Amino acid sequence: MSYFFDRDLDRNGILVERNLDFLSPELLAACTRKVYAKGEIVVETGAVLKDVGFIESGSCRNLIYSPDGSEKSTFILDSAYGAIGLLEVFCLQKKIISTIVASEPTVILHLPLEYVYSHFMNDNSILRKCCFHFSRALLHMDDSSVLQYYSGKDKLIYHLTSSCRSVLKEGEIYTVPNSYEQIGSLLNLSSKTVYRSMQELMKDGLVSKRGKRITISYPQYIEMLAMIP
Repeated sequence: MSYFFDRDLDRNGILVERNLDFLSPELLAACTRKVYAKGEIVVETGAVLKDVGFIESGSCRNLIYSPDGSEKSTFILDSAYGAIGLLEVFCLQKKIISTIVASEPTVILHLPLEYVYSHFMNDNSILRKCCFHFSRALLHMDDSSVLQYYSGKDKLIYHLTSSCRSVLKEGEIYTVPNSYEQIGSLLNLSSKTVYRSMQELMKDGLVSKRGKRITISYPQYIEMLAMIP
């Protein structure tokens, strides 16, 4: 028996499956509906994961704070793209990865984790829909969106390999153009964390230093690619 609800086609003729398509009548009944005002925080980074939020109407965005106190967002969630906390569930994370704030008046259905585990993990149809959901989200994700899922040295490795990706060719050397402070600002890390992580990479032979500049050879780039979680 199918529990999927409304279906629409986007401007490219691709089937849009709404967040609520995940939920059977039983799961809908277990949800708590909450209305969020524009600018209201839905979840905060580091908060214990208690439920998964399915957006019924409206939209949300993630919120990243830079070391200088400024704010930026790297992705948007709405009734068709993304469910709050679902990625954390499948990554076996116990805490929220990114702060989410309502971009407009938004209605969210909160489904307790015990229902997610008991139903989603034992329903192949829902698991297939989750794979589709995650794949579509990845297609819309840029490097700045991905970076929030890393920390410390892993975040630096992802940044360095991304910088090399389109410019470094076999037999060449890439020179990192940014200072530790500039890299820290880009990655939302302190310059001390960047310096310490870079020293670890140099100790492991993954980057080199020429004068005051950090350099990366093609073999080092390939080795770092293999280290990305």
